[in-house]
Amino acid sequence: MTLIVQTCGVVGTLLAATIGVRSYVNSNKRAEDVKKKEQETRDRELETRKLQFMISFVQNYYNVEGSRRLVDLLNMQWKDWDDFERRYGSDNNPEYTAKLTTHLNYLEMVGTMLKDKMIDPETLYNMNGVNVIFLYMKFKDYLTYEREHYFGKDLLVNFEYLGQEMLKIKLRRDPSFKVPENFISYIPEN
Repeated sequence: MTLIVQTCGVVGTLLAATIGVRSYVNSNKRAEDVKKKEQETRDRELETRKLQFMISFVQNYYNVEGSRRLVDLLNMQWKDWDDFERRYGSDNNPEYTAKLTTHLNYLEMVGTMLKDKMIDPETLYNMNGVNVIFLYMKFKDYLTYEREHYFGKDLLVNFEYLGQEMLKIKLRRDPSFKVPENFISYIPEN
């Protein structure tokens, strides 16, 4: 009889240990499943935000007003800083100053998102990154001048980053690419 009681005790202990181990494994598996589902949800939310941004980008940048502003900016011509100020400076032509700052500040935000890896550079380029290249080349010397004389070294650095990244992609895809001469401006150093 003692043997039966001892055997039942051992079997009971083994059953309890087996149940405990299974419970622990199942609990961990459920926790892993919950973590996996939470990560999947975060990934879906991030993809949704990216898609929302891209839709917003298209709606704000590639509409009639944005296209008109882009054409106006690309058609700007000046010989030197004084000529630029006479034609487009805030004292003489606040409308052009507003167009320029609105457009470049918007692209500064896009550049920030690109730098923070919130936007895929290839996707952004495919959405007409060439226009960003044109603007970057058009206002590259302007940025240098503005940084040195007014706003400091951090002025529109993310727009500059965006322009450089789009140019890298363009040159990788088409090594013969040249920026049209009328999209290159020159402001001599003083």
